[in-house]
Amino acid sequence: MKIAEILDKKVPFEVVKDNGSTYKSTAKIGDRLIGFEADHEDDEGTWEAVFYQTDLDGNSMKFHATGEGNELEVFSMVKASLLDFVQKQKPVKLYFSAAKTEKDTTRASLYDRLIKRFKLPGYTYERRQYETADKFYFTKQK
Repeated sequence: MKIAEILDKKVPFEVVKDNGSTYKSTAKIGDRLIGFEADHEDDEGTWEAVFYQTDLDGNSMKFHATGEGNELEVFSMVKASLLDFVQKQKPVKLYFSAAKTEKDTTRASLYDRLIKRFKLPGYTYERRQYETADKFYFTKQK
């Protein structure tokens, strides 16, 4: 199966907050709640995005790979939430980070490959690599 088809899997999600400074969506995947959140940072239209998981009660927020499965559904939900967020808020710049740890050195490379395949319409993409984390930037084309 092609990566584009994998990322187009429909995973129902709910927008639980969208007030112009915060956008937040969640989806139940297995016995976890997956969240996508983007927060407005400055007057220049920059937003920071994160995605995470919790238990179904919203406890124990985790930002790292957990090995609990359903990765395809998680990435599909994050992609759908990202596209919904961009359509509604039209950010000038959006970024997210992938922390580097001794145990998890491949996650940033996976994100890079996924992003290059699905391409956010109307935005350029740049990956900046640092010692402790990589940052992924989307900038609206003029």
